[in-house]
Amino acid sequence: MTILFQTLLFLLGMALGVQMVASFFGLIDRGHTAGDLVAVVGNILLWAGLPVVIASQLGHPFRNAFLWGIGMFILIHIGNYFGTKALIRAKERFSKSV
Repeated sequence: MTILFQTLLFLLGMALGVQMVASFFGLIDRGHTAGDLVAVVGNILLWAGLPVVIASQLGHPFRNAFLWGIGMFILIHIGNYFGTKALIRAKERFSKSV
């Protein structure tokens, strides 16, 4: 049962990681107007604060699984960003050489 609960918390951490990163993209998408800026900052505080509250309430092995879920999503997101950039550069080099 502990493994199941840790797995679910890992997945919850990944899901909240998605929402947290998406809320930060709100600064780029809608942060240029004053009315939207208040909503964007509130959204960031919500999605960045919720994992803190959840992690503070969990015990040691469960907290680790939850935080690993958030960390793994962020690493995957960064890896996808740089991987996509590398693929685009390789495609451009290939199309210039042909």
